[in-house]
Amino acid sequence: MITALLGDVRTKIDLAKRLKDAQSEVKAIEATLAELDKLVAATRQLAAAAENCRGRLGEEVISPVLAQAAQVAQDVIASRQRFASTNRREILPLNAVGRKIQAAHRDLSERWQLYAQQQLVPYLELLRLVTYLPEVAASEHEIQQIVAKIRAQIASPPESAAQLGQFDQRLADLGRRLEGVAQLPDEVRAFLMKVVEGRATLADLTHPVRSWLEQGGRAGAFSIGFAGRRG
Repeated sequence: MITALLGDVRTKIDLAKRLKDAQSEVKAIEATLAELDKLVAATRQLAAAAENCRGRLGEEVISPVLAQAAQVAQDVIASRQRFASTNRREILPLNAVGRKIQAAHRDLSERWQLYAQQQLVPYLELLRLVTYLPEVAASEHEIQQIVAKIRAQIASPPESAAQLGQFDQRLADLGRRLEGVAQLPDEVRAFLMKVVEGRATLADLTHPVRSWLEQGGRAGAFSIGFAGRRG
């Protein structure tokens, strides 16, 4: 009887151990699958962004990113094979793959930001000169909203043709808002730059500048003060 009892205890202990091992393996499988889900989403995001930026950034930039994505795919295949055969704990290798995807996405984002910022800069430089002119001040709120939306899109590369088209449309909208002052004569532009920097003097009020100021009530946007009071 005692022998049978001991055998029953050993069986239960063995079952408990196997159950514990199974539970541990289930947790490892769940963690691995969760990591794979994240990798799938990140890889799709990277591929979509690279494809949509291809026409703007050029093959020289996009090709290395796609090469990195291809390497990531090979790493995932290798991890999947290990997972199917012997190793249920692929979290660390998949984490390493995830870091590669993040690095590739950061690189693409930086290239996109440089390109997109270059598209916006000319408008910002013009806006800096003409913000207080009547034809611009009247729609300042709408202009600032457009600029804010463009800057938000600059932060990350577009993941769809619709997002890229929206970026282009907002730049075009900004251009239309500034169309009336976009073609400033060089002399007027130089005058406005000096005004913005606090360096303008009466000597800068040349005949072309005065003629331009007299149009559309622009003169009312300016004032004259003593040089010693500039601060």
